[in-house]
Amino acid sequence: MGGFLSIFFLLHMAPLWLSIINMLRLILVYRNTRYAYTNKRMMFRTGFFGIDFKSVDYDKMQNLEVNVGPLEKLFNVGSIRTFTGEFASAGEHGTRPVYNVFKAIEDPYAVYKAIKQVSVDIKTDWNYPNNLRPEENSGYNTTYKPKP
Repeated sequence: MGGFLSIFFLLHMAPLWLSIINMLRLILVYRNTRYAYTNKRMMFRTGFFGIDFKSVDYDKMQNLEVNVGPLEKLFNVGSIRTFTGEFASAGEHGTRPVYNVFKAIEDPYAVYKAIKQVSVDIKTDWNYPNNLRPEENSGYNTTYKPKP
């Protein structure tokens, strides 16, 4: 009976042990995690054993959203996530969308607004370059000025 109970507890305690292991991983990843946005792309840096970099150009961004959960609200932070059209295999269940996330960002609404503004300016400038715009244009007025 003791062997059965040991196996039973090991299997049913697996979620607890896996969550503890994940918390330890997050503590180790924390010092390598950085986020940035520029006038060309969003950049993500993270890693446990090695450092991984990822960048998302604004033309690939299809959706940008800000989420503030109850625990994040306690610490006055939030998450900003973007969808770029990437999908990952979910095994036999098909595929799932891949989101790139800025986690635990202070003042997430201001950061969201700044990223969204740069994104709109970049996409507008690519679709309607300044050199091709007429002198009188009642359309969108972008403040983005590319470097020569």
